[in-house]
Amino acid sequence: STDLGIAGDVTIAGIMTIQSGVTVSILADSDLSFAENAGIINSGYLSIQGEENEGLVYLRNSSGQWMGLVNHVDGELTCEGAVIEGAVTAIILRGSGLVKNCTISQCDDGISVTNTQSFEIRNNTIHSCGTAVTIANVVMPEGSAYITNNAIYNNSNGIRCYNSSPMINDNNIHDNSDGGMVFYSESCPIVVDNLISNSGSTASVVPEIRLEKGSYPILDDGRNDINTDGSGFALYYGISSEKLKHLEARNNFWSFNTEQTILNTISPSNWSINVVPFCNSANTPYYIPEDPFKMALSAESGGDFETAVDLYRSIASSTPDSLVAIQSLGRLNNMYALSDTL
Repeated sequence: STDLGIAGDVTIAGIMTIQSGVTVSILADSDLSFAENAGIINSGYLSIQGEENEGLVYLRNSSGQWMGLVNHVDGELTCEGAVIEGAVTAIILRGSGLVKNCTISQCDDGISVTNTQSFEIRNNTIHSCGTAVTIANVVMPEGSAYITNNAIYNNSNGIRCYNSSPMINDNNIHDNSDGGMVFYSESCPIVVDNLISNSGSTASVVPEIRLEKGSYPILDDGRNDINTDGSGFALYYGISSEKLKHLEARNNFWSFNTEQTILNTISPSNWSINVVPFCNSANTPYYIPEDPFKMALSAESGGDFETAVDLYRSIASSTPDSLVAIQSLGRLNNMYALSDTL
């Protein structure tokens, strides 16, 4: 139950548990070596304070796989400037956490988030893992759940969401063998300003974005660069027996320069999707029209939750059978989960 600072070269032979109310700081220029199945379980406050260049913190295995970092629901994690290698799952977030400026590689999985608290995954490089980022059963307003400005490549999967709708923006996601993004179970994330390309392997081409079970990402006016290699499916709905909602996906770059050639990269072929206007080159500037759903997203992002709730409710009641109504209800569920006063 005593606060602790860790510095230098340290070997951890078993499970290190941080109790509630305790702060553990791992200081810059430290090298932690973990024995097989060893790891850190945090229910207090864990601060990893790596710095660029000479001050990085190394967390890696000495023999066999180590467990990784587990942040429990009552814990708080700040992990900056860390190099994490050889873990089963590098970081499991159940409590609130910030993971920033880290490099994660050679792990079964990179970052797994299963919580209802705020998290931010920013400016990281995640490669050579199973799934780079998994988000499951996370409901919260857009401004509390960020996956932004990460380089995610050479994994099996890039980003997978289950019943979760985070903000996914400004990421470079490429060369992941089983897909760039996969969304299941009514996930409606906001997907803006990302590169999602070159999914698959030398033996097979897989979709850049795969959807299943009522999942409809918010792609409209997204400025995403999707399928820039022009190979395989850009967007693929995996259960063709479902009655699919019409999807607006305007102002994205799809590698091709005609509506029909873009639609040929979307499956099933009878899915009603509007891709016009589309960007003729990567990251083409665009204009966002002032429609109620865009206004609601802007209000939510800016912290004006009352305005956002009013707009989402209006959309859901006025056009109950539309896709934006489903997406609005998803945003409302996230916001209600975080506040008892809305």
